[in-house]
Amino acid sequence: MDAVFLSDLHLTSLQGRNGETLLRFLSSLEALPSPPERIFLLGDIFDLWVSKHRVFVERYRPLLDSLARLRERGSKILYFEGNHDMHLAPYWEKQLGAEVHVGPALFEVGGLRIRCEHGDEINHEDFWYLLMRSILRHPVLEMTAHFLPGRFWDGLGQRWSRKSRRRSTRPRPDRDENIRRMIRAHAEKVWEEDPFDAIISGHMHVRDDWSFERAGKTVRAINLGSWHREAPVLILDQGRFEWRSL
Repeated sequence: MDAVFLSDLHLTSLQGRNGETLLRFLSSLEALPSPPERIFLLGDIFDLWVSKHRVFVERYRPLLDSLARLRERGSKILYFEGNHDMHLAPYWEKQLGAEVHVGPALFEVGGLRIRCEHGDEINHEDFWYLLMRSILRHPVLEMTAHFLPGRFWDGLGQRWSRKSRRRSTRPRPDRDENIRRMIRAHAEKVWEEDPFDAIISGHMHVRDDWSFERAGKTVRAINLGSWHREAPVLILDQGRFEWRSL
């Protein structure tokens, strides 16, 4: 297996459907004779994770231990920070041995050139979010994230998550179609800047799998959706993509 791709689980604990499903899936990867070459976590895996605070590490210890075992067997863990998980390097890179990204990156995987990103910079018209994103990722705020107590961030995140969940779980068919158009337009635009075979993102909570033609070949634009209603995972095996519902 070349790679697996997950995003937008929005875990609040390892109890309940999403946490238990993820642990079972990682256990199934551990049981394979050869684990995936790469595991891409494309952001918002958690409803909140900030820095290396113990409150988050202890809450998700079985998940972290499973990822550590996969890494020891040769899987490379790549974590793309989302808007609910940020300033991750002190734990995820320095202690867990993952590779943390804060923006888009290109990879050669399974014979394909793949662009990965969380997707929270796709909507260029969302001025207030982009402003907030730049503020939260300012070096001064990053230092604050490391030094303020984890319980402070945990309490803040729980209040933020309740509000966010009420918005993100509402039915929105018209808006979903607009989001799909936005995702696809973004894929065409960034392909012109630096070509790829596939672009994979999350954030938008709208699952989409679309292809377009460029330079005589088919390019795939994929948004992973979210785990609010189902549990989708994208598998890349021998250069071929496969959706799996857990």
